[in-house]
Amino acid sequence: MINILYFVLFILFLEVFLIFIVHHNKKNFQWLITENEEYPDFKKENIDSFFKSSYNKSLGWLKRPNITDFHDKLKKKTKFSIDKSGARKSKFTNLKKKIEVYGDSFVFGRYVKDDQVWTEILSKKLNSHIINYGVGNYGFDQALLRYEKNKHRNSIYTIIGVVPETINRINSIWKNYLEFGNIYGFKPSFFLKGEKLKLRKNPITKKNDFQKKKIIKIIKSV
Repeated sequence: MINILYFVLFILFLEVFLIFIVHHNKKNFQWLITENEEYPDFKKENIDSFFKSSYNKSLGWLKRPNITDFHDKLKKKTKFSIDKSGARKSKFTNLKKKIEVYGDSFVFGRYVKDDQVWTEILSKKLNSHIINYGVGNYGFDQALLRYEKNKHRNSIYTIIGVVPETINRINSIWKNYLEFGNIYGFKPSFFLKGEKLKLRKNPITKKNDFQKKKIIKIIKSV
């Protein structure tokens, strides 16, 4: 009987200790997840900022044309620019041969300067304008949808860049479930109905859709 009591006390102590450790270290390590993360708070100022900078009804998110911004990494800023067509800024736009490229940050060249991104290097080598339509955190589905949305003026080839995460993101409707912490990233996706692919549209169509109980309930029902 005494041994059982000691065992129960040990389990209780261990549980309390683990709870303390998790909450104590949580702010320094985002992957320590508790029940509070099931329904995160969508802050109005963050929603406004997201809609102003990159919200896109059809694709989930997309940088605005004609902007210059920075990627931050280890206190080092890397500048990047988006041209009037929504592509990465290039100095080879005057070349007649056009090749379009779609994908995620590996295609876009995150943390890489405009003149050093791989599409610029390839443009020079092939004497063609490699048009970089990559977008950070995109899945293959979003890359395909962006391709279908574009007009493809004079392009002779189209490339979609693929890495493991590009495939994983196909199953993701809410980025937070795949890349924890990205709570504003909702996206469209495809699903199989019979033998045909059907498009499931972006569940966020307006700012008021960011109601945590309602929107997350929708996501869980999919």
